[in-house]
Amino acid sequence: MTQDFLLCTSAISFAGLGMLLIALSGTSRTCFGMSLVVFAFGIGFADAMKSLATKLILEKKEGCEDDVEEEEGCDRVREVKMLYLSIEYVQALANMINGPAWAGIYSLVLNTASQASSGPGVEAQFQEKKGGAGNWKMAVPWIFASGLMFGTLGLVIFLKVKRRTEIGI
Repeated sequence: MTQDFLLCTSAISFAGLGMLLIALSGTSRTCFGMSLVVFAFGIGFADAMKSLATKLILEKKEGCEDDVEEEEGCDRVREVKMLYLSIEYVQALANMINGPAWAGIYSLVLNTASQASSGPGVEAQFQEKKGGAGNWKMAVPWIFASGLMFGTLGLVIFLKVKRRTEIGI
């Protein structure tokens, strides 16, 4: 479980740090590119979480023998199937919400920014006045997503600590 935990926490850390760096990159293409590379190291966090959860379920339960999977409460294969089914349902729901939500947030930010300055050359005024793509309003979704990733990291670490105390390590 230690390898799965290490892989999971490092992937979540890279994803969260990458999102935060993207938010802070401002108008610098170099900083944005490097931030994207850091974020890419964390792309596999969902699969790492599945691996960790599977490992936790497949650990030998007290009172269950390896050969006997049919005992009440000892059907680990069924539990893994239900876990994967639940994960896929949540991911599908999240993907249905994710795309429109991000598009809505960005259109709201861009509409707010364009209403702040009016007249000819609105985009030029906005770029000059607000610092271009590095506008803090454009960074808010990335900062929020980064916070969610670091919150997930905290939950995974809590799970590891709780699990260690349960098994007496």
